[in-house]
Amino acid sequence: MNHLVEKLKKKRKQTHNKCLGYDFSDTEKKFLKLPMCPRVESYDTGKDENGNECIVSFCSVYIEPANKWAHGKRCPLSDHFRPDLVEKDKERTRVGQQKQKKKT
Repeated sequence: MNHLVEKLKKKRKQTHNKCLGYDFSDTEKKFLKLPMCPRVESYDTGKDENGNECIVSFCSVYIEPANKWAHGKRCPLSDHFRPDLVEKDKERTRVGQQKQKKKT
C-alpha cells in the first residue's frame, strides 16, 4: 500500500494558483476565507522555468489540482474559497393570511 502511495506522489502535478490564493478576480476575492487552501503541501526543492530555485507546492488530495478549477468551477475541497456560504440578503415575504385557531 505504501509503495502505491509513493508511486502516486511522484505523479503529482503542482498546485493551481487559485489553491495558493492567487488569480482571483476582484469580485471573487470577497469570498476568500483563508489566504490559501489548507491541503497544500509545500516543498523547498524546486526550480522554475528559468532554473531559479522556488517553492514547489503540491495538493495532498488530488494528483492534478488544476483540473478541479477548470471551466469556471471551484475545487470541491477548497476551504479557503467558499462563495456558497456567503449569506445573501434575505427578505421575508409573507405567503398568505394565516387563519386563527378557534378556542374551545
